[in-house]
Amino acid sequence: TKKPRPLPMAEKEGKQIAATLPGSTLLLNRQAQRDTVLQALGKNPIAHFATHCLLNDAAPLYSALVLSPQTGGSDSADH
Repeated sequence: TKKPRPLPMAEKEGKQIAATLPGSTLLLNRQAQRDTVLQALGKNPIAHFATHCLLNDAAPLYSALVLSPQTGGSDSADH
């Protein structure tokens, strides 16, 4: 699997949005692993993602967000 290119403004965007939402959870880079994201989704009423995605035009339900790989997992990104 090809490694996604960096998104240079994603961290700045995330920090700006988190600053407007008191009590929010900001997950950057390696923190944005599947399990951590799912846990944060259960605790926060709003979710904003500044990340890559995999689009499947033929079957949109099979589209996915690209997250950081799980700790101890392979080098490929989770989605």
